[in-house]
Amino acid sequence: MAQEIPEQLFVGQIAQKALIEHDGKVLISLDMNVENWDLPGGRIHTGENPKEALAREVKEEIGVDIVVGDPFYTDFAGLNRFLVVYHATLVNPDASLTLAPDEIKEVRWIRKNELETVPMWDAYKRTLEFFFKISDK
Repeated sequence: MAQEIPEQLFVGQIAQKALIEHDGKVLISLDMNVENWDLPGGRIHTGENPKEALAREVKEEIGVDIVVGDPFYTDFAGLNRFLVVYHATLVNPDASLTLAPDEIKEVRWIRKNELETVPMWDAYKRTLEFFFKISDK
């Protein structure tokens, strides 16, 4: 017999994103079928270590290796998606980005003063506002 889940409990997906920082800038990405920018990353496969899953997603999406740090921001991104953002750095800051042609339309590095000019999902905008506030960059 299936167990009923009380309505007040969250049941949904977990999105993991990497806030990749380099020289005071943060890397943002534009998915193929949307108009709003977000952060590189994706979902965890069953049985996968969360940090390894995030490193895999970034490698698949933009073709670079990252060092995944600790989670530093969480939020809800819609009704059924919980967002966990990890601080991350590039293993090789000089590496070329290779975008997955079926997933990522474009990437760009932005600074704090560019944040208001970029159409971005609310949860990711809050993430970057928080990051720039605590990092003072």
